Amino acid sequence: MNHRQPSMIEGSIGKGLLSFAVPIFLGNLFQQLYNTADTLIVGNFIGKEALVKAKEEGPKYKLVGLEYLAESYEDIAQKEIVYRHGVPCGFVLAAIYGYTVEKNIGFAVIEAKKAVVGEHVTVGSNGSPAVITEKCWL
Repeated sequence: MNHRQPSMIEGSIGKGLLSFAVPIFLGNLFQQLYNTADTLIVGNFIGKEALVKAKEEGPKYKLVGLEYLAESYEDIAQKEIVYRHGVPCGFVLAAIYGYTVEKNIGFAVIEAKKAVVGEHVTVGSNGSPAVITEKCWL
């Protein structure tokens, strides 16, 4: 399957920005919907004690930045699996070359307990190396 990455230097700038921003927006939206549904279900059906416990545990997943260490990110597509120590822990939302930071960057949704800033991970079946970062380019 041939995956085409969003390009910020070819074609419409607006289209390039949208192709990078929409997955991030949808990821945040679904996270909020999940948190709201979780609160309603746990609070209404399981009880207040369970709701307090769920709030103390925090979210199960976290939106993080990725800094790719390879020269090219073109073999990384959206929804590629992110691996930490060889074990799947999340997936890529977007990947692109950031001209302002002069690095290959992206966003991923990773299990919150495994989303440690500075942690080295691999992405996709080819094992592209990356580092988890804060979402500093938002």
